[in-house]
Order: sequence, then C-alpha cells, then structure tokens
Amino acid sequence: MGLPRFLSFRAFVTCPLQDAQALSREHTANACSRPIGSCSVDRNCELDDTFHIASTLQGSFKSCQLSHAYMVEYGLMDDTYLLNLILRAYGKSGAMLDAHAVFNSMRRPNIISWNTLLGAYAFYDQSDEVESLFNSMRQRNIVSWNTLITAYSHQGKCRNALYLFQRLFEECELPNDVTFINILTACSKLAELQTGRVIHVRIHMCGLDMNVTVGTALVHMYAKCRDLDFACNAFYQLPERDVVSWTSLISAQAQLGSADLAICSYEQMQQEGVLSTKFTIESILTVAAKKLSLNQGKALHACICFGCSKPDVNTGNSLINMYAKCGSMRYAWFIFECLQSDATIVWNTMISACVEELYYLQALSLYNQMLQRGLCPDEFTFASVLSVCAFLLSFDIGMMVHSQLLEEGHMQDLVLSNTLITFYSKCKAFDEAKFVFKKMQVHNVVTWTSMMAAYAQTGLYEQVFTLFSEMQLQQVRPNDFTVITLLVACADSIALERGRELHAWIALERNGCFSKGSW
Repeated sequence: MGLPRFLSFRAFVTCPLQDAQALSREHTANACSRPIGSCSVDRNCELDDTFHIASTLQGSFKSCQLSHAYMVEYGLMDDTYLLNLILRAYGKSGAMLDAHAVFNSMRRPNIISWNTLLGAYAFYDQSDEVESLFNSMRQRNIVSWNTLITAYSHQGKCRNALYLFQRLFEECELPNDVTFINILTACSKLAELQTGRVIHVRIHMCGLDMNVTVGTALVHMYAKCRDLDFACNAFYQLPERDVVSWTSLISAQAQLGSADLAICSYEQMQQEGVLSTKFTIESILTVAAKKLSLNQGKALHACICFGCSKPDVNTGNSLINMYAKCGSMRYAWFIFECLQSDATIVWNTMISACVEELYYLQALSLYNQMLQRGLCPDEFTFASVLSVCAFLLSFDIGMMVHSQLLEEGHMQDLVLSNTLITFYSKCKAFDEAKFVFKKMQVHNVVTWTSMMAAYAQTGLYEQVFTLFSEMQLQQVRPNDFTVITLLVACADSIALERGRELHAWIALERNGCFSKGSW
C-alpha cells in the first residue's frame, strides 16, 4: 500500500500496524545508511538505535515524524533522552500540538523536558502558555526562570519580567549572565534608571560586572535611561571590549547628543584594532550627519569602501543621509544611484533630502519613479510629497496623494492628516481642509493650530477664537505657533480686547496659573 502522510503523532498511534511499518521502512531507506530497523530491538543495539535516531532528528520535520514512528513501533517510548530530542524537533518546527502530545506521553519527564517545551512556547511568543507551564513546574532551574523572563522581556511585558526577577531572588535561585541581560533589556524598555542601578548592584554582587556581554547590556540600559556618565563608566570598567560594546557606547553617545565623544570613541576603537561592523558605521555616520562634518563623513565612507566594494541598504541609506545633511547632494545622488535599491526607506531618505535642500521638483520626480517601479510609498513618503505640494501649490498632485491615502487606509495617521490640512490651507482649499479636520478622530496641538491658521488666512477670525476655546475644552496645551496665530488674528481683526485677554492668559501660563478653558 502507499505511504500515508502522517501529520502528527496522534494520527500515528491510531493507525494500523502496517502503516506504522511503512513509515519505518521509509525511514530505513531515507534516513541513514545503516537500516535503523535492520536488527531486532534488544539491549545490544539500543545504543546504536539511539545514535541513529538522534542523527536523523537534525533533519526535516518529516524525518522527525519518521523517527517518532519508529520509536513507537519498536518500543523506545521510555527513552527520555530521545523523547526530549523529538520534543525539541517538534518545537523547532512549530508543531506545538505534537510537541505537547509527546510531552504528555512521557512517563518520566525531567527538567530538560519541561525546559524544552517551555523554550518552544517562548520562541513562538506564546507567553500565556509559557507562564502556565512555568507555574505548574514542581522543579525549576535557572534555565526555566530565564525562559519566562526572556519571553516577558521580548513581548513587552517588562513589569512582569521585573516581578519575576524579584521572585527569583526570593526563591534563592542564583541568576546568571542570561538572566541579567534579559532583565536589563526589560529595564531599558521601561527607561527606569533607579531600577537599573539596583540591578547593576546585583550584577556586581554576583561577580558578573566584568562579563563583556552583561557590561554591554548595562551600557545599553544606561543609554536608554539617558545617563551617559553611567554608560561610559560601565563601558570603561570592562576588562576587554569587543565591537558590540564599542558600538553600544558610540550609539549611546550619538543618541544623547555627544557627537564629539562618539567620534573620539570611534577613533579610539580603531586605535585598539577593533574592526567596525555595519552597525558601528551606521552609528558614526549618524554622528557625522549631526555634526555636519563632511570631511569626517568622507573618511568614514573611505573606510566602508576599503572593507567592501558596495555598502548594504542600511549603510548606503546612512551615507545618503550623511551627505545630504552635510550639504553635498551630489554625493548623496551618487550613492543613491549606485545602490539601485527598491527599499522604500532609501527612496524616503532621498526624497526627504531633496525637500530639505529645496529640490522640490526632484522630490516629485522620485515619487513618480517609485510609482512607476511599483514600489510602495509609506507614511513618510506621503508626508514629504505633501510638503512639496504645499510649497509649490500643486493642488492636483496633492489631491492624487490624498486619494492614495484614502485607498490605502492611511487617513487615521495623525501626521499625514495634519500635513493634508496644511496643504489644503496653502492652496486655499478651505472646504477640503475642514473636511479632513472633521474626519479626524484625534486632534493634537498641530491639528488645531493648522486649522486656526487656515481660518485666519480667510479672515474668519471669530472661527479662530472659537477653535481655540474648543481646543482648551479638549485639554490640548497650545504651543508658540498657536499663540502667534491668535495674536495675528487679534491684530488683523483689530480685536484689542481679545488681544488683552490673550496677553493676560500668556502671563498666567508663564506663572503656572493657567486653568483649562479659562480664555
């Protein structure tokens, strides 16, 4: 008879014996050179069977099923070692129902069995199952704790991770480097500096502060908490520093506005003979762009060219941004054309560079090329193009972009809606601006100010003041542009009394006496 397709262990254990034998025969033919069932199953060949079954479990999902079938047929289901391998293979394949069925069939699951199933659920982001399984474990080791802490941290349940970390200490379990790396990740996401410092003390107590990986995680955590001094201290206390730790430091210095320090760190890294990675290069290119240092940027570009003939998309994108920020659009265009990339992020960077350097027609040309090549513009693309349309008063192109936004469901994007209001206002299409405003579910200070400016342009000053009152009732705090718009409206409408009220309101606001809806 033909070989049936067994989709799971549950199907196998209910199938006729001849089907199981067919599975075993196929395993014999395909899995290994020595037929796995060529000898009778006794103590003399049990070890040999174990070796061959273990070797086939490194293969495909089907090999796993065949090995499992053989174990059932020849009475190897008491071998915990092999069952753990089967469990891991099903877990890696995403066959969680099969993995759980194997686990439930085990007569004597050990701590490895529990941790294997726990890790499989964690790998596929099933944190509820991980938590339930963890709580049902009678015996746990540090791998069990690390698995759940990692699952919480990666899925954004950082409070749960911190609670579990505290519980780990209460149950007298000794954390290791993996524990601290993942709990520092959770702390970084929460940006809780004091909690991070407490964890740092515990790392020191456990003697892991000299561990390079843990130290790098500390640098990253302090950077996310915006404490550059502690980040630098954690870095320079490391007995040895690899490219990952250097990149973390340079990235931290770049993100926190210390461009000179970042460049000094990069030069020191080179002096110590540590080779840069693309992540290091991207971080330092961002610094060069912020410093508007074209010479430093060119030197970095030379380093990249020395290391490889063509930069990848992310590095190339950073180069485009750096050259554009430094005012060298010729080099930016050259990198863009050399990349020949269809990645939206690269096109966005080039369009944004054209807008910033006032190359508006080139920006529209790039947008048109994107559409012709079948590329998918995103929110950043549309925002840049609408800004160009507002400046050039290109009503038809802006309307076309608006239609695309409606078709692709981007109209709930706050930034895009605000940009549309500004575009229609600049084109004096006030009915369209009001339509967009009324359709928006959320209004921020930019939305209100843009709409007030639109009314002010048409001389509808009472509507400006009415909108401001509504804005206060919505408890949206005005910014400087809001106040300027109101003052212009007061001046143009010769509304002296309203101007005095606004002046008084500004004085109260600066003294911290502002009450919502008071003007």
